[in-house]
Amino acid sequence: RAAILRKEGEQNLENFYKKFHGSKANILIEKNNIGHTENFIPVKFDQPIEEGKIFNAELIYSNGSKNMQGKLAI
Repeated sequence: RAAILRKEGEQNLENFYKKFHGSKANILIEKNNIGHTENFIPVKFDQPIEEGKIFNAELIYSNGSKNMQGKLAI
């Protein structure tokens, strides 16, 4: 039963992330180039980003990822 619930939870999270793929969001950068959107989606950046600042970025989802990827909006 627990395994079924975990799988359903992972599928729900993936569906939630997919809804935001390609959209832009404000992201508060916390540490290690990871931040969160206003609705708490974790977003990781490949490049160094200043902590404590809010940036606008495009959200990119990769199947099975725990974080969305952020691409700074220009």
